[in-house]
Amino acid sequence: MIEFAQHTLLLVEDSPADRLIVQEFLLEDGLQPPVLLEAEDLRSAVTLLNEAGIDLVLLDLGLPDSTGLATLQQLRRCAPAVPVMVFTGLDDEETALEALREGATDYLVKGSESARSLRRAVRMALEREQLRAELEEHHQRLRDRDARLRALVETAQDAIISCDERGRILYWNRGAQVMFGYTVEEALDQPLSLIIPPEFHRVDPDVPAPALGSKGDPTPPTGIREFTARRKDGSAVPVELALSEWREKGQRRVTAILRDVEERSAARDAIEGLSQEYELLLTSAGQGIIGVDVSGTVTFANPAACTLTGWTLGQIVGQSSHDLLHHSDGVGHPSPSDSSALRRCLDHAAEIREETRFRNADGSSFPVAVTFRPILRDQTIHGAVLVFEDISSRLALEEQLRHAQKMEVVGSLSGGIAHDFNNELAIIVLNAGMALAELQRGLPVDPEGIAEIKAAADRATRITQQLLGFSRRAPLELRPTDLRGIVDRLSSILEKLLPERIQLVVEPLPDPCVSQVDPSVVEQALLNLATNARDAMPEGGRLEIGIERFRVEEGSSTEAAGEYHTIVVRDTGVGMDAATLEKATVPFFTTKPQGKGTGLGLSMVYGLTQQMGGFLRLASQPGKGTTARICLPASNTRARYDDAPAVQATTDGAGKVVLLVEDEPNLREACARVLGRCGYKVLAAEDGNEALRLFEANAAIIDVVLSDLGMPGLGGRELHDELTKLHGPIPFVFTTGYAEASAVDGRPILIKPWPVDVLLETLEAEVRRGRSSTAQAGH
Repeated sequence: MIEFAQHTLLLVEDSPADRLIVQEFLLEDGLQPPVLLEAEDLRSAVTLLNEAGIDLVLLDLGLPDSTGLATLQQLRRCAPAVPVMVFTGLDDEETALEALREGATDYLVKGSESARSLRRAVRMALEREQLRAELEEHHQRLRDRDARLRALVETAQDAIISCDERGRILYWNRGAQVMFGYTVEEALDQPLSLIIPPEFHRVDPDVPAPALGSKGDPTPPTGIREFTARRKDGSAVPVELALSEWREKGQRRVTAILRDVEERSAARDAIEGLSQEYELLLTSAGQGIIGVDVSGTVTFANPAACTLTGWTLGQIVGQSSHDLLHHSDGVGHPSPSDSSALRRCLDHAAEIREETRFRNADGSSFPVAVTFRPILRDQTIHGAVLVFEDISSRLALEEQLRHAQKMEVVGSLSGGIAHDFNNELAIIVLNAGMALAELQRGLPVDPEGIAEIKAAADRATRITQQLLGFSRRAPLELRPTDLRGIVDRLSSILEKLLPERIQLVVEPLPDPCVSQVDPSVVEQALLNLATNARDAMPEGGRLEIGIERFRVEEGSSTEAAGEYHTIVVRDTGVGMDAATLEKATVPFFTTKPQGKGTGLGLSMVYGLTQQMGGFLRLASQPGKGTTARICLPASNTRARYDDAPAVQATTDGAGKVVLLVEDEPNLREACARVLGRCGYKVLAAEDGNEALRLFEANAAIIDVVLSDLGMPGLGGRELHDELTKLHGPIPFVFTTGYAEASAVDGRPILIKPWPVDVLLETLEAEVRRGRSSTAQAGH
């Protein structure tokens, strides 16, 4: 996946409105945009191409100083290596085809549906260019390798000779010239009997007839045999002969390597060097391969394994593979050797595949997909082979796809969410209107109405936070979680997602089922399974979701022993046959029509479950539906609930001064009014720049800063960094309406909307922390 923001684009467009549209399209998925340079005519574009490092050109064919395909042709002549994407208002198929023939990477029409996917088209163009560069680099490596091997062959002291099936010499290296005295011109197209005459053949009957151009057995013998050959000057030379057969364009070829036995030592060194070169070429780009004995001690490691882990061969061989490599299990705990996948492989003589983390030589770790295969001889375990690969890139791709799937579901749920949210807003509007009317008439306000307003606001907040939490893009955040709550919350989502023809039945256990998981990841896994079930029941059916408990006994399974909670998803759909079921979790395998599935749904469920220390089990039969079981290790830790009661504030403002920074006027006024009534003196600023001026004028009296993270111009993070640089650490509290905000310098973050008591308690705690830090600095 390319880093989109690290590329530079040149937009050649004379229309300001169209330039603005392109900028908006490049920002459409909310990610950081690429660097965008602009030119209004062809002359300016050529100047920028010569001066700046441009990765892609977006070109309008109608410019003030050039029009039509001539514009594209001139630009391609100026910078033939830079990809050009045409973005024009001319919707003409013939022109589009001609533009592609002239070298354009794409042809997008302004205002069309294809233009609305401009960012995706730009990304694809950049990825194609990157792939082309990588292919060229790969081809260059192959050319370098061929040149290196040719150099090795040419410098080898052995005579290396290739012949056709008639025994005619096709290749004659420098070693053959030295050994036999014939030049290349003298040897080519001559029969091999040039150096092995018939009288020598009669003396040595084991010399293969095909190599001599005879009509004998067409298959050359294997092994090395010695005989006597003849030099150009007629002298005899004792040689060893090794033959190998190969084909070129369907024609049979034979290569003969002849070694002067008297120069055995020097020749051995050359062949060993050639062997090492071949071994490096074959193993450097492959998966890591490590062999272990029955105790888990490393007996072999290929170069790829050393490259991936950073260990040298001497550091790996003879060490315990578990102590050397295994960093942690799926939930981040030190991987136990007695229940590890390698131990289970050796104990059960079973092949095991898992995703875990391996330790690097520098102490860091990286994610791997590893297969443990037992080595069996005469039904006895003699060790195992570990084959592993770094899956960092694949996990990043899966995370991006998972987030995209989440956002797709959020869009599908928008109607149902809006309905629930409007219900809560109706309660708030009705009760607030009644309270205001009672106040205007001098009547006492009904406390039940105020309580209903707060309860409805709390419910609306939970709806928003659930939606934000579900759609967030973040690494795994494992915590003790009652799986019953996840199933209950997801059932309300599925009721809005599933069609009426599918009956949803949810049967969670009545007792707590606590596991160490990331709740949003479990929700995403269940949603993937439910979506697959929905697609498997086009005519309707029944979807059941429940929770079961079971225990894996020591030695009874290849899975780690212990207690498990299992979320069961069972459907009555079309099912899968044994061959399909076997490949169901393989990445990119799908049974859906083209364009209807990525083939990563079950693969991600499988991988994410393993990352949380569990495993996935699938059972299915054609016509009888599918049952998926997400098995997660049970935890004795008490579950942590996100909806725990808010801590009650025990102090008020007591005259303290707070600098309030908020760009939303209504929220700024409401917050200032509440803080004022709670005893604070409030200095309010509408953005970071105004806040800087207010702080400089009142630095001596300000006790704490309460600032929004995202504001036009100078945002909350930048304000915090600027004030810290000028005045040192100061009490600072951030607020935000987004679910994925991260702390700055350890400062607290309040996710909007926040109750009054939580706001007051957070401000007071930050003021106390600031005073404590100041006192410690004084000592």
